Amino acid sequence: MIYPDLAGIFRKVLAEDIKSQKHYVGIVMRDVRGIDYESVVPFEVIFIPNNEYLTHFAGNDIKNPMYGLYDPDGECRYVGDILIPLKLISGVCCGWVAFDPIVKARAEQTKDFSESYYELPPSSIMKKGKVLFVRPEVYKKSLNDEYICLIDGVFDNISLDYHGFNSGSFLGSEVNSDNMFLLMFIKNLIVIPDNDEAGLKFVKSIRKFRPDARVCNQFWCKDADDVLKSDHCKEFCDTLNDCINDRHTLRSNRLF
Repeated sequence: MIYPDLAGIFRKVLAEDIKSQKHYVGIVMRDVRGIDYESVVPFEVIFIPNNEYLTHFAGNDIKNPMYGLYDPDGECRYVGDILIPLKLISGVCCGWVAFDPIVKARAEQTKDFSESYYELPPSSIMKKGKVLFVRPEVYKKSLNDEYICLIDGVFDNISLDYHGFNSGSFLGSEVNSDNMFLLMFIKNLIVIPDNDEAGLKFVKSIRKFRPDARVCNQFWCKDADDVLKSDHCKEFCDTLNDCINDRHTLRSNRLF
């Protein structure tokens, strides 16, 4: 069960404790992700500094284990993590992505990426296969602009959004009829795959539902997030704009 008005708790944290949030989130984004704090502002992300932090804004009721943020012993599951709210198109918060900066930093140092630095809520709270990570206002803009860029990663999405592109991402590359349903109303799908075997599978899984989806490859870096932080940023953005502006491919009548 999702906590009632979880989106309101995120907004309350940012309204009442913005100075410390900007400080700590800014450090994580700069030192671990290599991006500016302003990149994540539209996503209303927050940092959890200690076990009691959320209770200051939501009261002790938020410790109920059925909401997924605390365990049965009253310990917050996400101390030291960045929480990124996941919203439905209606704006209702349906879950979150927790990003662990310590695990990420350790992985970069050791080059051992076997331990995941992302965590989603328990399946009793959120079914990841039913969620498309896209800001509601960006989804609505995509309908008017007749395109959306699709990527696999959370921070790929954040980086593309920061550079002005309509973008949405899947959670764990899980592409199915539930999360693809939202995309049937958008005329042009632009897939930006990672440069690995998983990226190829990602393209195939989307084209299973939308054979007309176009692919924008880049061969400089591992993924969209990396290339947007590289010296090839402008070149990639120009290539992506060219792909978006090519409106000649018609949407397939058979979507599913």
